[in-house]
Amino acid sequence: MRILSSTLARRAAYFSDGTTLSYCSWPPRWPRAVFALLKTRNWLTVIVHVEADYLGPAAFYDLLRISVATARLGRSSLHLDYRVINAGNDQEIFTARMVMVQVDLATETSRPWSTAFREALIGYHGQQVLQS
Repeated sequence: MRILSSTLARRAAYFSDGTTLSYCSWPPRWPRAVFALLKTRNWLTVIVHVEADYLGPAAFYDLLRISVATARLGRSSLHLDYRVINAGNDQEIFTARMVMVQVDLATETSRPWSTAFREALIGYHGQQVLQS
């Protein structure tokens, strides 16, 4: 994959309520900030399922288009679909599905998404993300 811009060297991490964790450099140096912030929060978002299909090759200098879409929003789960397309020949070379769940740290059980997070996703994707 070709690095198109030096802006890839700085990233922001966001929580489901929309607050920014911090900016970090590449390679990431933010785990300490994550653990410090977790001490002030009583929840965590964890990945509970991943499926991936490799459908074709990519060379080091191939330009790739990567997309992430919300497939479904549950009470405490978020289902994401990933696609990678080789921009040179428009061949789909990778697909993946991931399920994330928000967990209450005190009870170690699932916790509903915040109203603001749900409204933002539904506002962007529409009501279809709520259907099974």
